[in-house]
Amino acid sequence: MLLFELEGFGPFLYALSMMHRLHDIADIKSTPSSFAIIIPQNFIRCAVALKIDPQFFNQFSCNQRHYFTASLTDLVTNLADMDREGSNLLTLSFVRFQPHMVLEFEKHVLDEVHHVSTLEIPISIPSYRQDVGEIDYSSFVSIELDLFKTLARWLDNAYEAYVTISSSKISFFVGSSRFTLDAQERDCIIGGVAIGQEINSSMTLYPMQFYCNLVSDRLWLFKSIGSNCLILIAPLGLHAHFSSYYFPDDF
Repeated sequence: MLLFELEGFGPFLYALSMMHRLHDIADIKSTPSSFAIIIPQNFIRCAVALKIDPQFFNQFSCNQRHYFTASLTDLVTNLADMDREGSNLLTLSFVRFQPHMVLEFEKHVLDEVHHVSTLEIPISIPSYRQDVGEIDYSSFVSIELDLFKTLARWLDNAYEAYVTISSSKISFFVGSSRFTLDAQERDCIIGGVAIGQEINSSMTLYPMQFYCNLVSDRLWLFKSIGSNCLILIAPLGLHAHFSSYYFPDDF
């Protein structure tokens, strides 16, 4: 069984709305130690996940691994409606083998419950489960948000940009054009890349509107353990973040 309770669900609604910009359905994955909403790579050019730690919620309980698909449109629409009506407590629950998850909204005024609404969101079991791998934290690139948005606009929804990372620079190539961030010029922070070492991969920032609406102070690029897959992390406070996973075809 999965159950969580969240008081003041505005930040959760913002995060779901951002994911909804990418696609109208998503996979939901939960374990006893994590909760995630995932847009698989077969829907967009990369896999994007909203990952949330149990500490984000007022209460979180999950006794086994769950993986199912649900409509982000239904989730966002219902949360937005309940938020406008003044509901301030969300409880989400899911029991294995049930064809739906249950949303319960409560409106509390002066510590009294004034209204309760219960909704069911249909779910299905996907035939494909997105495997995004584990993050290798030994090397990284960190970019300030405003400069990252400049990069996103420069890429302008390019299908793919080739990326090279050295100990002092990260460069993005689209055709004959290049966009370079120099750590020595304080354009970015690069750590864990040895002098003479070069990391080669590729990535996309499509759709550009999603990345230009991020609100993190800084964004972080890592590699996946055992591969050249790049992972972009955009923190949402202490206990949640967006992750974008870029899978190069051949490096």
